[in-house]
Amino acid sequence: MQTLQVEDIFKLKRFYVQVEDNVEVKAQQYILLKRDKDHVVARICRFLQGENFQSTDSKIKFEKILSENEIKELHKSQDDEFERVKQARVLAEKLKIDMHFFASKVGWGGHQIMFFFTAPEPVDFRELLKEMIKTFNGRIQLDRVTDRDRALMLDGTEMCGGWSYPFLKSNNQKIPLDAVRDQGIVIKNNAKIFDASGKIKPSMVYELQSYRKNRKYLPHIQQAVKHKESGKTGKVIGLDILNHRCKVFFDELGIIEFSHIDDLDFNNKREVPEELKAPVAEIDIEGRIEALGLEEATI
Repeated sequence: MQTLQVEDIFKLKRFYVQVEDNVEVKAQQYILLKRDKDHVVARICRFLQGENFQSTDSKIKFEKILSENEIKELHKSQDDEFERVKQARVLAEKLKIDMHFFASKVGWGGHQIMFFFTAPEPVDFRELLKEMIKTFNGRIQLDRVTDRDRALMLDGTEMCGGWSYPFLKSNNQKIPLDAVRDQGIVIKNNAKIFDASGKIKPSMVYELQSYRKNRKYLPHIQQAVKHKESGKTGKVIGLDILNHRCKVFFDELGIIEFSHIDDLDFNNKREVPEELKAPVAEIDIEGRIEALGLEEATI
């Protein structure tokens, strides 16, 4: 058996399935899967070998690889999506149910119609479901999603306006708070790091690796440091990680200053590699700026 990671083309959720070795499949192909009575159209993301995937759903069975004509027919069946969403909104408003429908997809073969909605709190849509079955004459599936999932399904962006990272969501991986702490970002009462669904924004991992590479060359919070030139001693109370600066409280003077780590001495200090050092600008007496590694420029 070969294990594949596939993505539901409508819900944008990834999961693992197993396919017989004699079936020739390729990445980015569209395949038809069956789970109980429902069919799922999925895109192959990648092949996985030599690992034990306990998350493989044994109830999902591979049926066939979809041809180009079948894929075109499937996309053509979605043409009336706007009208379906509009009708669903009218029915919800008529029954005074606080639901916001934003997407509707027709499943394989046209036997099932899926509606996706957001709601501020759990809702009882049993009466609405009865009305929708009469209106659309088919099996109806109502799927409540978070605001983040809604943004992904509509245009792939999240609440902060940046591109969201589907692999984090699709693999059901939570972004740990350490990803925020390692960037020196305050967590307490900081609403900017969370999206509308209350989860940490996926964009918080965008520069995480760069922060972690630079962080190991800086002292720890509350670590004692000594200023080389003045001999002042103090404790680190904050970090500017990418610029290799420390916010230091000098006990004797009762002042707070930002100092570059080159100007400080502390235990277990290590030399910062050249590739991690930011260009430093120096102004000479003639008023010219010499940026290290760059050509001279006059002002």
